[in-house]
Amino acid sequence: MREKSDHELLLEIHTVLYDTNGNPGLCRKVEKQGRSINKLWIAIALIIPSSGSVGFAAALKILGG
Repeated sequence: MREKSDHELLLEIHTVLYDTNGNPGLCRKVEKQGRSINKLWIAIALIIPSSGSVGFAAALKILGG
């Protein structure tokens, strides 16, 4: 098997990061996961105050406070 040139390696890396075949590349997957995590933190921030002092104490215990 022949060794790939630098240009071919860069094209492979680009394809993995920004896939152009209709599949989301790594960059899009990471961006989507980041948005999901942010939504989860917002939901947690909204639920904790509504659960009263017990929820606040449990949240402190979970978060290591």
